Amino acid sequence: MDFDKKDYLISLFLQYEPLLTDTQKLYFKAYVLEDFSLKEIADAYQVSRSAIHDAIHKIEDHLYAYEEKLQLYQKAQKRQLLFKTYDETKDETLLDQIKAMDE
Repeated sequence: MDFDKKDYLISLFLQYEPLLTDTQKLYFKAYVLEDFSLKEIADAYQVSRSAIHDAIHKIEDHLYAYEEKLQLYQKAQKRQLLFKTYDETKDETLLDQIKAMDE
């Protein structure tokens, strides 16, 4: 998994973690955050390597689907950009845009 994809998945995971099952959270954290191999996870949870492989791909699919529908990551990125631009320009209209995003 390349760094950009991993970084994006971690960001999505942080946004949508409450929507995942406990097992999905465990597998994702072990594989992506703790960098365990599929075999190591399979051995730890006494399941097959292919079961872990399938679960990881399903978790990724869920995260992408949640973002497609809810767009929390995209909105957070936009909000950060607006705050950064405001800090640089002190343009008060940017604050109105940020407030409108929260309504």
